[in-house]
Amino acid sequence: MVRNEIVEKITEELSPAFTKKEVDLIIDRFIQTIKSCLLRNERVYIKGFGTFVNHYRKEKNSRLPRVEGVRKIPARYVPYFRPSKQFKEEIIKNVH
Repeated sequence: MVRNEIVEKITEELSPAFTKKEVDLIIDRFIQTIKSCLLRNERVYIKGFGTFVNHYRKEKNSRLPRVEGVRKIPARYVPYFRPSKQFKEEIIKNVH
């Protein structure tokens, strides 16, 4: 499912209270809020769904087989989603 399909589905469930444009704006603000929290290295916890956090990756060397060399990958933070226990259990029980 892509963003447009999500907007469409939510609009169907919430119409006539919200238009497609309003739902798209709400989703956009939601995503921007999560991004801004992660940029400040804060975690975002959504009960029953999961947690968005930054994971720290140490500096490491990566092999380059074509040129028989090594490239250094700098230390960095990467965004990570950790699903809640409830969410994982629901998926395990219901997805075939």
